[in-house]
Amino acid sequence: MNILLTDDDNLVLQEVKGLLERSVPEIEKIYIATGIADAQKALRTVSVQILLCDIEMPGGSGLDLLAWVREQALSVQCIFLTNYADFSYARQAIHLNSLEYLLKPVEEEALCRAVRCAMDRVRREQQGEQAMRYWLDTGKEAKDHFWQMRFLGSMPQGEKLLNRFGYGEEDLFALAALKASSLSAVERLWGVDMFEYVLKNVLFELLDTDCFQVESVFCTPQGLWFMVCRFRADAAPDIGALEEMMEQVKRVCSDKIHFDAICAVGAICREPALQKQFLELREMMENILEVPGKVVRFEEHKPSGYVYVTSDISLWESLLKEEQPEQLRLAIHSCVERRGADAFSWQGVQAFRQDVTQMFYSYLRGCGIQAHKLFAGKQAETLYQRACNSLQDMCLYCDFMLDQVFWYKRQLDQPASIMETVLKYVDAHYCEDITRNDLVDIVYISPDYFSRLFKKETGRSLAQYMLEKRVEKAKSLLRSDMSVKSVALQTGYSNFSYFSKVFRDTVGMSPMEYREQIRNNEDQKG
Repeated sequence: MNILLTDDDNLVLQEVKGLLERSVPEIEKIYIATGIADAQKALRTVSVQILLCDIEMPGGSGLDLLAWVREQALSVQCIFLTNYADFSYARQAIHLNSLEYLLKPVEEEALCRAVRCAMDRVRREQQGEQAMRYWLDTGKEAKDHFWQMRFLGSMPQGEKLLNRFGYGEEDLFALAALKASSLSAVERLWGVDMFEYVLKNVLFELLDTDCFQVESVFCTPQGLWFMVCRFRADAAPDIGALEEMMEQVKRVCSDKIHFDAICAVGAICREPALQKQFLELREMMENILEVPGKVVRFEEHKPSGYVYVTSDISLWESLLKEEQPEQLRLAIHSCVERRGADAFSWQGVQAFRQDVTQMFYSYLRGCGIQAHKLFAGKQAETLYQRACNSLQDMCLYCDFMLDQVFWYKRQLDQPASIMETVLKYVDAHYCEDITRNDLVDIVYISPDYFSRLFKKETGRSLAQYMLEKRVEKAKSLLRSDMSVKSVALQTGYSNFSYFSKVFRDTVGMSPMEYREQIRNNEDQKG
């Protein structure tokens, strides 16, 4: 990796060069330029990955040089080293995507850290370029991946790249979108990987027609599927043809894959307008909560206004306290269905989800249960994120919360089962530094409730219980030839003196006296 130092002060250049040679041996070559013109000449003729540059120099500033580097599309990381703590300079440096802005005199550690940071960024970009070259060499998969990165990643625009894939300025495109009305349910039916494989193959096959062909099929993190369709040059572009094929997609999803699909189509446009269309279509799909009778056209869609009336939480809270899960389930489902009929907006669904979540969390807190621990798993997170996708997904999320709450409440109503879990863990780990917080993480109950329950079920505090377990273990080990220090370590005491004190306070004699007594008793029996 090579670096170019640019400064009009030769002493500074030599000092920095010597410092880097001494402290950053990974740098292969260090080039020097004493002005903007020299730096531009070097950048044109030699391979440079990092530019370390002053700002104020004769013949132009370092900011001008970096602006020229960006215009030339050179892959160079820039670090400014200057005497001027000027905010306007720093702002321009940030705007030009410089990596660091250091003030002279710079500390060796700070400079080396900045250079190594630049080297790390160069390596990451080189890896990205290698990946890009791989994509360009793998045909259809490369094209599919290109579009995914175009919308979901950081793939830059550029005619040269599009031309590499065979796209021209006159090409016409349109986006189609799909989401499952209950994604979690269909994934349980098929399995995540199999569902994605089947759906992707269906979409590639059905959306390859005489009028248009599908260039890419990809899924967003929110579970929305998008298809990039390009109209064939020898056919008249017709959004109606794409709409008809998406109707067929809906039928196949229902008949073959066994889920109801919400489908939409965008508008015909050229490639530069696709990014804006993707963002608008994604927002529209997020706001469609029910399965419409036909494919939705983006240009004809009228978004619902933000309509939300606070749910009858007081009634639901009463059903919770009365432990009536099925009545509560029916009440929540009925409310979701009514809201759907009243054009429940996406913002309204978010507010509804918040109300339901807070209700369950408040109830659990009153029961001494740590809700954030109980619902910390991947399934809970997935259902929470997907609850706003559709009314069915909202019902699935509410059902999951309700089932988990009442399942664990039943466990809590049986303290013996809670304590069985706790004591099983303690008996296996009592020689370790177990805290009360470690144990409440296992059974999801609050620390204060745990302490009361433990004392009630065992007649001891946790500390007393563990001390007795350790002492009993120590008494057993002292019957062997193991050294007393080793016995202390085996029972969780790294401090021998403290172990001896605890043992004496509990047993009434020191570990050595106890061992001697045991051996005397055995001799008398013998």
